Amino acid sequence: MNALLLAAVSEPAPAGRSSALGIAIILLCLAALAAAGVLAAVRGRRRGAIPEPTVYVTRAERYEDLKSSASAFWIVGAALTILAVAGWGGLLPVNIILKLMFTILAAGSIFIALKTGQDAKTVKGQIQEENEVTEQLIKWFLENYTPEQIDEIIRRENGDLQDEVLA
Repeated sequence: MNALLLAAVSEPAPAGRSSALGIAIILLCLAALAAAGVLAAVRGRRRGAIPEPTVYVTRAERYEDLKSSASAFWIVGAALTILAVAGWGGLLPVNIILKLMFTILAAGSIFIALKTGQDAKTVKGQIQEENEVTEQLIKWFLENYTPEQIDEIIRRENGDLQDEVLA
């Protein structure tokens, strides 16, 4: 696929063929990448497959992740915008295909940065509520279970365990 992309952005072909051929190659590459992503997603959702355990991610952690992702997309979008403007302005000696790629990728990166930033704001508003619910659950649990009760439940479910395991 890399060879196809290099062919699309290399020296121009005979007049008129370069743009159509380059666009066709880029669309083919994008379709292949999209299909690979869809197939990977489908493979992960096979019927009867045992779901992999997931780790709980707090809203605060999710917020930090979204915020850093948005920042990364802003940086990439800005860099691609600069390259697109330089290409369209004639400052970079690139063909039309590369100019279009810079422009499309810049727009896509900026769109993703905006969307991710909005998602981060939504999650930020949920952090306090999650913290309050977590505190209530911990308080309830500590009020209703003693360490001895927990040890007894574990022994019933897992057989006789050594005290070091329960400590």
